[in-house]
Amino acid sequence: MTSRASSRSCSRSSRSSFVLTVTSSTTKSSISSRVTATTAATAAVAVACLLAAPRPDPSVALGALHSVVDLALRAVDFSIAVRALAALAALLALSVTAWAVLPHRDPDVLTLVEKASIALRLVRSMWVRAGWSAFSIDHAAYDAELAAANPRFMSAEAAVTLIRDGAVVAFSGVAANVAPSLLVGALRRRHLATASPRGLTVVGPGGNGAKGKGILRGSVEELALPGLVTRLVVSHTLSLPKFLRLAEGPDSGLEVQILPLGIIARLFARLAGGRQPQLVSTVGVGTFVDPRCGRGSPLTPGAPHLVVPDADSGGLQFSLGVDRIDAAVINAPLADRRGNLYSHGAAVLNESYDMATAAKRGGGVVVAQVGAVVDDAAARGMQVWINAEHVDAIVVNGRTEQVLGATYGSPFSWLTLQHGADGVSKGKGLQSARLMCKLANATPVRSDIDRAMARLAAHELTSRVSAGALVDIGTGLPEEVSSVLDECGALEQLRMVVETGVFGGVPAPGMLFGASIFPDEMVSTAEAFERMQGSLDAVVLGALEFDEAGDVNVSNKRGDVASYVGPGGFMDLIDCAQLVIFVCPFSQQATITVGADGSLSMARQVGAKLVPRVSEVTFSGARALAAGKSVLYVTSVGLFQLTPRGLQLTALMPGLDMRRHVVDAAPGVRLHQPPGEPPATVDRSIVTGGEKFALPPLQP
Repeated sequence: MTSRASSRSCSRSSRSSFVLTVTSSTTKSSISSRVTATTAATAAVAVACLLAAPRPDPSVALGALHSVVDLALRAVDFSIAVRALAALAALLALSVTAWAVLPHRDPDVLTLVEKASIALRLVRSMWVRAGWSAFSIDHAAYDAELAAANPRFMSAEAAVTLIRDGAVVAFSGVAANVAPSLLVGALRRRHLATASPRGLTVVGPGGNGAKGKGILRGSVEELALPGLVTRLVVSHTLSLPKFLRLAEGPDSGLEVQILPLGIIARLFARLAGGRQPQLVSTVGVGTFVDPRCGRGSPLTPGAPHLVVPDADSGGLQFSLGVDRIDAAVINAPLADRRGNLYSHGAAVLNESYDMATAAKRGGGVVVAQVGAVVDDAAARGMQVWINAEHVDAIVVNGRTEQVLGATYGSPFSWLTLQHGADGVSKGKGLQSARLMCKLANATPVRSDIDRAMARLAAHELTSRVSAGALVDIGTGLPEEVSSVLDECGALEQLRMVVETGVFGGVPAPGMLFGASIFPDEMVSTAEAFERMQGSLDAVVLGALEFDEAGDVNVSNKRGDVASYVGPGGFMDLIDCAQLVIFVCPFSQQATITVGADGSLSMARQVGAKLVPRVSEVTFSGARALAAGKSVLYVTSVGLFQLTPRGLQLTALMPGLDMRRHVVDAAPGVRLHQPPGEPPATVDRSIVTGGEKFALPPLQP
């Protein structure tokens, strides 16, 4: 009775307290019991799935078994592990039998077995990254045979000794993609043990943090320790709250600089090409990074400005604040025995090549974490990505992640250029990505009005661009626009791009942002923005707030350093695009009911996102109009358009009153409605969706 009560109490505890308990005081025997219990429970679930799911893919069943076997083998009690593996052998037999005798299913619909496999992979990845004593990775481990033949191969512990005090370090990674987690962990451990290295400058375009969640070890956020990093140059800080809290503290000694993502990537490319890390651009003119009207690049007071006006062009001159990269720390899928790196199986390329080239050109070092060593790269048609001459240290570990939930040994093929080879369809890939985000609580549950806004945005997009248009869709609520386009068949007629350099396919949601399902091309971030300049037809983005002048804030959430978000690639994309569509709720809080006839009823509205003046300008409406851009704002009350006279409500959601639900709900805001031109009413099929909803056909 006592043990049952104890088990029940543990299962009800919070996630954070559970991790703390395991890491600090759990004994080997209790860990063994939990591993065994997990194995047994998983086996039971898998058997039930096999019996319920017609004709499951045997490779998926094997993937699920691999995850369970991996956990079972970590059990401290070997005899228990052997019994668990014997049970799993029987499970394998059941899997093969079920595959042979049961009928086919829709190839675009995930079976229960496939869902269970994805859940297991995600759990296993989180367990490994959690740093539990029984599951921790040995940072001193290495392959002696490889090291004897080529001194580039070494342990993570040895590799991070190449990073010196005061170094400028660039890390690969965006969201949950291509994080060099083993190397980050080794660097943190070294600093805690020896107080070295110290005084690092960390430079990286995309935020590769864990949003303050300690369970996900190995993100760059693990380096947020006093004295370890003294300067941080990034574009996005939403996933880096530990750094921001550290910077906000008294006498923290941490300087935080904010630059647009595309600018940082292009500055890396300039360093890689042997040019000065300075760039003149129209990106950010009229926004907070423009010192003529905003605070400039420093987020922390007293820091130097990395952005200055360019008198000749009227634009801005950007700098990294450094003239070299001392160390590039990257994640790569494969290496050969000579030390060449390969991108085969990657979900994104990011800035890794430019980081590595820049580091070597400036006399720095390149440290790579790879998933495996390949002996037949040429025979498999693989091209060298980063030459061995540019690599100083290679750490081989089979748990190197392609993305969170997938290693390079067992990758999500649907995120790679090798998609389809294993029979997984685009539909299953998209469902898998959404399931992962749901299980990881990485995306919010969308409401009926959210989906209505997505349909309205998709309708406006397809009404204004032609077939073959190049389109970028941002993260957050705009992801729903991708879903609508895909469901209606319009996505296949557009050329999608993600600012990380991935072209084609369906932009991946949530924590997988930066990748795409079934991409057809991957380039560096810098090259992607060079291509988009002058050729990006449309961009769909989110917003925290917008104002009567059409200005938008996406970077500053509450006005303090600790909650700062940053622009990411927002400014660069807007500078490239001809059509800009923002999608956001009209109010911070509102109770909205969508009727069966498509009319809305609104019980309350609190905190309008339409304000007289935004708290920080991340997008300048005046600058966009001067550049000839079309700008739309899709909200829960209707559609606004930016005109030379100001902001105009062009379409109102059915059932709403303009005076009550728009004008009175946004006090102090002046809308510019032409006399005698009331807003149109949004088509009710857009609000309700279903069979009656259809997007306008794209023109050739």
